[in-house]
Amino acid sequence: MVSAANIGDQHLALSTAAAVVYHQITGTTAASAADVDEILNLVAHAIANVAPIYTADRASGGPRQLAPIELIHCRFERGATVVKTSFGLEYGQLSMRRSDMRAAIAILKGAGLHFTRRSR
Repeated sequence: MVSAANIGDQHLALSTAAAVVYHQITGTTAASAADVDEILNLVAHAIANVAPIYTADRASGGPRQLAPIELIHCRFERGATVVKTSFGLEYGQLSMRRSDMRAAIAILKGAGLHFTRRSR
């Protein structure tokens, strides 16, 4: 049997978490398919400011938390599936814990955050 605590520790793809966070905060989904990547990238960046982000550890295959210093001035790309650090490193297989996602939703909602696309 899976307990509520175990569910909170489960990891989900950062791109999925970003979509859930966006929907929970705005009450909508992306306006068009063309907007999805940019919106997920923006939301992932906001999440990274308030919650731990993980990548797959090469040695164990399990999740490894990215250090906060790795996420300063980072850039999320490809619909929040890749992050490029200011040090030139690139990480994929990004995830976060469900419990951290719920906390991020509360924090970002409380901050009154709005996600606005950059003008093209």
